Amino acid sequence: MGKTDFANAVAAVRSVEPHLLDRNDFEKMISAKTVSEAEAALAAHGYDLESGSAVEAIDDEQQRVWDFLKTYLGGSDTALCILLYKNDFQNLKAALKAIMSDTDPKRLYVYPTLVDSDELYSSVLERKFENLPEHMRSAAKEAYSVITESGDGQLAEMIIDRAALEAMAKDALKYGDEFFIEYTRELTVGANVKTAYRCAAMGKSVSFIKSALAPCEDLDCDDLAEAARKGTQSVLDYLKQTSYRELGEALEQSAVAFERLCDDRITQLIQDARYESFGIKPLAAYYLAKEAEIKNLRILFTCKRLGIQKEIITERTRKLYDDL
Repeated sequence: MGKTDFANAVAAVRSVEPHLLDRNDFEKMISAKTVSEAEAALAAHGYDLESGSAVEAIDDEQQRVWDFLKTYLGGSDTALCILLYKNDFQNLKAALKAIMSDTDPKRLYVYPTLVDSDELYSSVLERKFENLPEHMRSAAKEAYSVITESGDGQLAEMIIDRAALEAMAKDALKYGDEFFIEYTRELTVGANVKTAYRCAAMGKSVSFIKSALAPCEDLDCDDLAEAARKGTQSVLDYLKQTSYRELGEALEQSAVAFERLCDDRITQLIQDARYESFGIKPLAAYYLAKEAEIKNLRILFTCKRLGIQKEIITERTRKLYDDL
């Protein structure tokens, strides 16, 4: 599809963008005296709480947004599908966990997805990996072998996480869209730094660390792995020498600060994309803006239920569309 083929979709997105929650909307919910009061404020902004709780309404919202975008995409294979790869791979991990523990995987699934969750589960359970999309087959087979033969769930998850990043990066290059290339690059850098730091804390070998890191042009995996071999402080010192110094500073502050910064860097990517009049970028920008909104809502309502002070809730929330 060409840029003008998305003209109707972009127009539709422009019509719903004003309904995105802004900073003032969040401040009102954060300042609410009770969870019920915060839920009422959320319902006033179009979230359907009549059939369930705020948590259920929030969980359903991203699927609703994807369904909305799909009505304008038809059956087209577009770069926008890359945004859902991480959910498919997350559900692959959920399916493996459920198989090993003989439990129902549905409570672990995330949506929206490209791969039907029931078909994913049966493909893994019956070891019919050829029924999965090509970019998932190898990782699914390898992770299944690892977890069933050695019980090493950590290694199985590492295999799947790396495969997800590789698949996203590969297809971003295939579509040749700089926005999606940069998006997958940011995800990969953040994931690699997080993985390296964790491996350093656990004293993993350099060979293990290298195998856990996804290929990345912007942050040398060999250097990062070598730094991780020496310990967590070495990872922080290494990052200070790169263009990702702020990630190291955030990680040194806390895991929460690091996760927030990684999310904010993704949100920052949509600043230019949101103002384009044609093409797929405004659609991706809207989807990611909704993703940030939903993540903030989950943080907000979790904190409200735990009785966490509003100053801390505000500190934990991510950037929003209107913050850009």
